Amino acid sequence: MSPAARARLQAANDLVLKLLGENLPPHEVIDEMIEQLGAHTRYRSGTQQLVCAGVTGSGTCGTSPILLGSWRRAAMKRLLASDAKADDQRVTIYSGGQFGDPDITHVSVADLRKRFGRRS
Repeated sequence: MSPAARARLQAANDLVLKLLGENLPPHEVIDEMIEQLGAHTRYRSGTQQLVCAGVTGSGTCGTSPILLGSWRRAAMKRLLASDAKADDQRVTIYSGGQFGDPDITHVSVADLRKRFGRRS
């Protein structure tokens, strides 16, 4: 993610958190996202989608709380992923023994990419 895209996404997430902190209803938060950030909603493949700052949230019931929550989860995932330095990040992988076993393998994200390829 480019620094400009990350800054846009961080600004969008900050605005949503600020508006939710002011106890605005979710449909009004979405209206503010549309007005201030250029977000848009669309109906595609049986789901209502909210697109803002390159992140899409979706919900099948079309209600604002679910749609906004889906967008926030997707935005947070993207922000957290951009925070991690891919080649320096160490990931804990459960190796499949009994739960509670100390059989944990540490691999880097770079090793996983070599083994399984990049995410699409």
